Amino acid sequence: LKGVPILGNVVAAAVTASVLYLGSISQGRPVAAPVPAALVLALLFNLAREFAKDAEDVAGDTVQGVRTLATVRGAGAALLAARATIIAAMLAVLVPFAFRVFGLWYGVISIGMQALLVFALWSIVRSGDDSRPGLASALLKTAMVVGLVAVSLGIL
Repeated sequence: LKGVPILGNVVAAAVTASVLYLGSISQGRPVAAPVPAALVLALLFNLAREFAKDAEDVAGDTVQGVRTLATVRGAGAALLAARATIIAAMLAVLVPFAFRVFGLWYGVISIGMQALLVFALWSIVRSGDDSRPGLASALLKTAMVVGLVAVSLGIL
């Protein structure tokens, strides 16, 4: 679905995030409270990165004739979608801790997640349409790893 703007991004992010759900099924706990929370976080982090990657890959995708948000509406539209999704992720990071889905370690480590998300957002806003979205993409990937650690330690 790479050639279907936005829907392709959502499907790619959902498939990536579904690994968490599949893992929970293998443990017989598919609806335990931490699973949906982790799934939503993974979906948002991956979706933001998908949009940033669209902006980063716009030149190659244009040459290849691939339809993405960036090739159809411009890199600025993909970066706007990435910014909106990062803001949603920043808010979503707070919810599991506020509702005590995850414990203290999640709260502590989520400060690092928030810092990475803020920096990714800043790197996109600062650079505009002619940005180097690769920095935001790398920061989001790092935030995903930090998020996995936070979730893992937060359920202890």
